Amino acid sequence: MVGRFTSLVLLTLTIASPSQDDRATAWARLNGGTLFLALESDVFDLRLRESMNLLAPEVRADYQRRLTRRRTYRPANVIPPRPSSPEQCVLSARGELETAIVVLLATPELPASARSALEGEAAAYARRARLFYEWEGYPDGPLNEAKFAEEYLGLHPTSRLRPYLELFLLHRYRSAFEAARYEVNEVPRDILPAGRTIADIQAGYAADQRFAAAKYREVWTRLAATTDPVVRAIADELDGVSFVYLSIGAHPRRSSRKILKTPQVGRVQRDRRQHATRPVREVSPQQSEGDDVDDAHERRRQRVRFVPVLRTVEQRPAR
Repeated sequence: MVGRFTSLVLLTLTIASPSQDDRATAWARLNGGTLFLALESDVFDLRLRESMNLLAPEVRADYQRRLTRRRTYRPANVIPPRPSSPEQCVLSARGELETAIVVLLATPELPASARSALEGEAAAYARRARLFYEWEGYPDGPLNEAKFAEEYLGLHPTSRLRPYLELFLLHRYRSAFEAARYEVNEVPRDILPAGRTIADIQAGYAADQRFAAAKYREVWTRLAATTDPVVRAIADELDGVSFVYLSIGAHPRRSSRKILKTPQVGRVQRDRRQHATRPVREVSPQQSEGDDVDDAHERRRQRVRFVPVLRTVEQRPAR
């Protein structure tokens, strides 16, 4: 009995505390960046345990401790209970963004005054942030969301929000990298605008991909120097998973800095499991919940990127 119990304990410790190499291998079998996404919503909680089991015990305990705040925090940007319009989806995204910032950064050790200031800045940032209710597989959405975050940090270099916004940038730039690489092979060849060639459009996507990869590497370098073990763990997962938005078989830190030819990308399964970001905002006004995935995929192919179908709804300032 004692021997069996000892073996069980040793096995548990082995699973709970994998080596760095084992952890990297395990991250590569996952997708989406669950540790990051779970900060804002409980949608991914069913998958959260698998990611948390890869953390060192003390980091896992710290992450769990912070995550408990998600159940009690009530964002100033109120989240609609059942978002059913583009406007409501953007309101929901604002509330979730505010929640994620507070959950990660408003730690119990923070003095009450500092916590209050953090919550106020998080609410104000989320209220003004440029957010899209749907990216539709294009790189423009995540690139524009990242641009706002970069500009904010440029204006507020000592912002309390920096640790979260650096993770946000890492996620958005990798999403943009994946979308740009995917779209290179998705240019509709039968409906090109006058004077434009497929090569022109593919070159534009290739430029987006190079830009996103370069920015990703910059953010990764900054995050590698963080002293917050939970922030570093979330960054490690975002960097280590197989993809965060679209499965393309490429990584922004390991891609060639010069793209010489069109990448050969497999067709992406665009269901909730594979299309990992913002599951409640995947359905556009042109697509109902009951639509067949192939039909929806074909309709998306008919859109032309030169007039991007970027759907953003700016919230009116509160009176």
